[in-house]
Amino acid sequence: IRDPKTTALIFASGKMAVMGVKSKDDSRLASCKYAHIMQKLGFDAKFAEFKIQNIVGSCDVKFTICLEGLAYSHGQFSSYEPGVIFECYRKTE
Repeated sequence: IRDPKTTALIFASGKMAVMGVKSKDDSRLASCKYAHIMQKLGFDAKFAEFKIQNIVGSCDVKFTICLEGLAYSHGQFSSYEPGVIFECYRKTE
């Protein structure tokens, strides 16, 4: 939807994940709007069991990063697959 600007992943189980929101209130509003859209499409959708499950932060570090070199030099904490994703994680013992 355009306001708030979001994207939804809709699963066959009836669960929905809404991404792109910038506040808790917008998250609830967008989720409600998607449920309403599903109703308009003829589904018996209900807006129920709303909860925020995670929050993602982002930043611009203001320099380029060679992902291949970063993964190579810190292989025990990262993985790199060109064209797919770069992952950094904290190793637990």
